[in-house]
Amino acid sequence: MEKKIKAILEQDEKLRFLIEKHGIPQSGQIHDVYPYLVESIIYQQLSIKAAAKIFERFVLLTGHFPEPTELLELTPEQMRSAGISAQKAGYLHHIAEHFSMEDFRSIQWDQLDDEEIIRQLTGIKGVGKWTAKMVLMFGLNRPDVFPFEDLGIQMGMKKIYDIREEGKEFTAKICNIAETWRPYRSAGSRLIWAHKDAKTE
Repeated sequence: MEKKIKAILEQDEKLRFLIEKHGIPQSGQIHDVYPYLVESIIYQQLSIKAAAKIFERFVLLTGHFPEPTELLELTPEQMRSAGISAQKAGYLHHIAEHFSMEDFRSIQWDQLDDEEIIRQLTGIKGVGKWTAKMVLMFGLNRPDVFPFEDLGIQMGMKKIYDIREEGKEFTAKICNIAETWRPYRSAGSRLIWAHKDAKTE
């Protein structure tokens, strides 16, 4: 699989350079959607270090990662004591409500295509396309996801490809570039992140 990914991505000369520096990013394990979604909400817009501390305190509220029914019993005040904002607490309750329902809990996520998963997840208040794509990439290990909404992807590609366009033209430009990475846009995106992170360390 790595050879196939490399063969496709190296057609982009910028990615060929990144592959020489960072190698082909390794994909992770497949996780359950519910816990990964909860974790993604907690980690949103925070540094990894700060979010990890908050997540640890969140788990300590119940002594283990809470099931949906247990999460629903946590008050906003309890979650606030763990460092979770009132807005995020509301989003977490919406997620728990959905995953408490039998029809939602019984969804076979591995049987759905990417667009259907995005549709299902963004139907939950507080879950946007960025979060849904993070679940696809890192929770379900889907190979062909391009999170153009991600600030790190935008900043990384702007510099790597010397993109001058802005707004909708910028979005169209990076999406067109990523089209050449199909069907391994997830690996291409991970390379952009890896290079950006290496530059900021």
